[in-house]
Amino acid sequence: MSGAPYIDKTGIDLAHASVEERADLWSDYVRPFYDISMIGASAAADPPCVNAWLLGNVVLCESRFGRAVRHHQKRHASNGLDEVLLLDIRRKGVQYSDFGTESIKIAPGDVTVFDFASVFRCRAAAVDVVNLVVSHSAVGYVPGRHPKIVRLSGDSVAGRVLSNTILSVFPVLDRTTQSEAAAISRGLIGLLRGILLDKVNTASPSFAAARGRTIRDYIERNLGQPKLSADVISARFHVSRATIYRDFKEDGGLERYIVARKLEAALHALSFSPKERGAVSRAAERWGFSSTWHFSREFRRRFGFFPGEIVAQGERT
Repeated sequence: MSGAPYIDKTGIDLAHASVEERADLWSDYVRPFYDISMIGASAAADPPCVNAWLLGNVVLCESRFGRAVRHHQKRHASNGLDEVLLLDIRRKGVQYSDFGTESIKIAPGDVTVFDFASVFRCRAAAVDVVNLVVSHSAVGYVPGRHPKIVRLSGDSVAGRVLSNTILSVFPVLDRTTQSEAAAISRGLIGLLRGILLDKVNTASPSFAAARGRTIRDYIERNLGQPKLSADVISARFHVSRATIYRDFKEDGGLERYIVARKLEAALHALSFSPKERGAVSRAAERWGFSSTWHFSREFRRRFGFFPGEIVAQGERT
């Protein structure tokens, strides 16, 4: 084994950079993944450090950095990261993360797995964290079928098994050969699939709620699409039309929910945009209605007045 090639390693350590350079260098390094703002003098006082190893079909990383706010936008996810899961094992530092309307607290010892296609914002104190990055396909993750966030307490049996197994690999990574890496990668992927995905009860109320939030997020991002329908949603999230009906029963069904969200978005846009000739027809086109007449009829049915009345009111003021 002495002559076997070791796995690839990359990283950044800013301890030797000048205090003035550290924040800018760190921002440049993470720009493909986040928009980051360091809080106070944390970059200077606690220089960031990242190491990453390519281990077969997974990437293992360890990171240390000071207080910061990170924004992961859709443009980051679409940069080759929209089909990746990120597993987070917190060794030090508390983090507060917002995934749309869902807010979570990650404490030392916790294990969190989330879909890196999600848009999120994090606020963290001084952090020491280990990450495993793996593709959706490698682990069998299906958006919509599996929740976009899975959390395990560090005190749970599953959390301890997963955390201890992954952490035990790090001390030997610099001595791991390419041939050994493939076997370790398969083992880690199998463990992740078994603990976090295969055991998810897709019939449970919590899973149904997570699926509903995921579908609603997708609808919100695609309100302007004229062909947004039950068939499109069913194919995109690998669920039956009956399941979609159950998830949106309280909203009057999926179609009524989509129309309602389009109309509410159009009402907001017409209320706060310049009142110009043709505004109603442009709104109808923007939100994917088949015609201005169809848009105006649905608008009046929901709000009790025509969209043109908003425009006329603005023109008189």
